[in-house]
Amino acid sequence: MADILPSYPPSLDRKALDFLLTSLTDYCLSHGVTVRPQTPSKGNHLASHAPVTLFPSLFPRIAWEQAVKIQKTYNVLYARISNDVDWLGKIMDEYDVLKPGAHCRLVDVDDFVGRLWQLYKEVKKEGIVQVQHTREHRLTAGSITGFIPFRLYDSCGPF
Repeated sequence: MADILPSYPPSLDRKALDFLLTSLTDYCLSHGVTVRPQTPSKGNHLASHAPVTLFPSLFPRIAWEQAVKIQKTYNVLYARISNDVDWLGKIMDEYDVLKPGAHCRLVDVDDFVGRLWQLYKEVKKEGIVQVQHTREHRLTAGSITGFIPFRLYDSCGPF
């Protein structure tokens, strides 16, 4: 690895790093890569850029190629799971999913998933207006021989 990339991530002087950070922030804000802060910032900004990686982690090319080979099958599996609400509900509310005998539910172990599932059930009770929910995971490749930068983009509409 040291032969391929003697310095990764690259060392940047302060001026170059500041330029890169400013450019990345501008790109994020102008392309909708934003989040709303939970508490107002000093300047009372309503949004800031979502977490991004300046220098992506290296990812072995062979693993990338394997992921590409199974992507269509994974997409079908993902779509079937997300559209089978009855089955998904059993998994979310089932006890002992993670630790047999622990008497805990998945929604109790993962706060984010628990809140998301509760929100889904509330919206379903009121009547779901959104007809279709799409979620896309897209892997993008770089061009370094033997390794590629790995980024996972998660773009999903309002839930």
